[in-house]
Amino acid sequence: MADGSYYEGTFVDGEIDGKGIRYFSQNGSKYSGQFVRGEFHGRGTMTYADGSTYEGEWYRNRKHGERAPMMRERERERPTHPHPSLSMSTIRERPHPQPSVCDNH
Repeated sequence: MADGSYYEGTFVDGEIDGKGIRYFSQNGSKYSGQFVRGEFHGRGTMTYADGSTYEGEWYRNRKHGERAPMMRERERERPTHPHPSLSMSTIRERPHPQPSVCDNH
């Protein structure tokens, strides 16, 4: 591309279309995901130069619909469980108590 950016992925009839990665040389960002006619369209992740990301749906190069919250690289490394020393296998769900049936005949 004229500005030094480049694309790795699929083309249809000579146009960016399908799944791929576009690297932006001007700002150091990259988009990985679905393209339609050269535009971000469908599911994809934008990774910005500062390490933050946006993961979600795109429609004609714009963020759209369902998405994961933006986060910085160091936030992704933190455990998300409130008690990191417990493994998920040690956490069990308690059964809900069954309602009692009262027969007043």
